[in-house]
Amino acid sequence: MTRYTSHPFPFTLIIIFIFFTVITSAAVINSPCKIEGHVEFFPDFNKDYLSGVITFSENKGGDKVIVDGIFTTDIGVDGIKDEDGNPRYRAELYNKEGALLYDLTDSVFNNAIELVSFNKQYANLQICGSNSIIDKVVVIKKDGDEIARAEIYELLDYH
Repeated sequence: MTRYTSHPFPFTLIIIFIFFTVITSAAVINSPCKIEGHVEFFPDFNKDYLSGVITFSENKGGDKVIVDGIFTTDIGVDGIKDEDGNPRYRAELYNKEGALLYDLTDSVFNNAIELVSFNKQYANLQICGSNSIIDKVVVIKKDGDEIARAEIYELLDYH
């Protein structure tokens, strides 16, 4: 008569698989946001020939977004500021329904006017959370009139 013995190998394999699945899923949940928001404005699509880029990336804590913008006009960077050095334009964040969510003017145009700035501009926004700014709309205004608008799209952040 043949005697059948149970082998611990399949049971051990199942336990190891469950262990690594739990560890991997916990690591994914706690990882920082790997998405960066990006908006581009092209001079061909607005009457002021304003061109620029705005990037949004979450800080390591995930509670704030670092906002960086660089803009120029057909007459150079001087076209985005008035005689007093203040921005001529306003940058505002809107949802799809057209409700104003956030005024980005200081965050966007501060670094653009200074050209070289090592000061990070923070905004109380989210990229990866439930209130993500991805697919929201940034509107650039001058004297209350809309000059340009563009939707925030996502890029993978490799930092």
